[in-house]
Amino acid sequence: MSLSTKQIDFLNRPFDRTLDVAEGTPRSGKTTACILRFYDFLNTSKDSNFLVVGASQQQAFRLVMDGDGNGLTHLFGRQAHLKHDDHGDHLEALMNHGAPGLVDLCLANSAPVRPGLVEKYREEDAAPILVDRERIRAMGLELEEYPVASEGGDYARHDPDRLAAAVLDVYRRRAVRIFRGEQRYIIEE
Repeated sequence: MSLSTKQIDFLNRPFDRTLDVAEGTPRSGKTTACILRFYDFLNTSKDSNFLVVGASQQQAFRLVMDGDGNGLTHLFGRQAHLKHDDHGDHLEALMNHGAPGLVDLCLANSAPVRPGLVEKYREEDAAPILVDRERIRAMGLELEEYPVASEGGDYARHDPDRLAAAVLDVYRRRAVRIFRGEQRYIIEE
């Protein structure tokens, strides 16, 4: 594989940023350069657990892990342990490797995914994530379920307004309200 000057410059940047952005035209090698940079970061990092996300698990796997034969699974071979989210794996990773008390509540979607979308996901060898209530409770987490899925679109997504309303509702029910006079309240936990 030969790399362009722009890709090599991108790969040689120091790891002193919170976010790397690769710009360019479609099919210009941005994804490959980002995968190689992430590979370099993984090999030099003191951390051992990393999370790769995408619009779907399948998209994240195709872009980063497979990468048309240039992804992390090909670069690492059998050295890496891969785990995709099976109904709470991401929560378990946060509980086991995050700061103590990082998570105490799981907010999950309760709205069903439209039947047409379920078939579309099956065609892509994918499926909506199911809520494993028993596993979440076994982790000692409180579970709140709200209908936060978008009703439109070609994929199952969270509706940002519904999600924000759900988060605010959970927060307001759990917060302490202290009256300060003349209808001014301070909300504290």
